Amino acid sequence: MTAELDAAPAGSVTELGRLVTAGVPNEFPRLPVHEAVAVGVWLLSDRAAGAAATAMAEAVAVSEALTVRTICLSPTSRSTLR
Repeated sequence: MTAELDAAPAGSVTELGRLVTAGVPNEFPRLPVHEAVAVGVWLLSDRAAGAAATAMAEAVAVSEALTVRTICLSPTSRSTLR
């Protein structure tokens, strides 16, 4: 993922975080989670309407043989991402 991020046009895409499923049992029975599913989330900020970040996510998915689902979100008025 880092190589794709480094190859992005300067300043257009910023990585905000990477999250992965923790491989531990669910100790909160009131919180329904799928323990047998591994999920990864890559949070990217793209000031150019999401095209560069979407292309980057799709390139990583192809190179790693992963399924990708992209969602373009806009920060709220109170967000520090604005």
